[in-house]
Amino acid sequence: MEKFKEGLEFIGEMLVALLVLIIIISMIALPLVRLDHRGQIQRYNAFRDTLSSARISDFNKIEKASILTEIADWNMRIASAKYWRGTIFKFYIPKEFIELEIIK
Repeated sequence: MEKFKEGLEFIGEMLVALLVLIIIISMIALPLVRLDHRGQIQRYNAFRDTLSSARISDFNKIEKASILTEIADWNMRIASAKYWRGTIFKFYIPKEFIELEIIK
């Protein structure tokens, strides 16, 4: 019985150590992920400015397809961020990122 009790104590200590490690990693990752999203906001604004000033009618089919692919990529990122913002991971995504408009 004593060995069983010691085994349970060891398992409990390992679980506590694992949880502490997970919390530390989460706290380190939080500012890094938020920083990346803030950088994406700047890239999004630059893309929107470029898109609004570009003469898309002068582009050939390949260039138009490339722009549509980039638009679809940004729209997927925004939709994904809106989804994850509604979960437990909402602290990782800045509010400013989900306020970005879908590109049409």
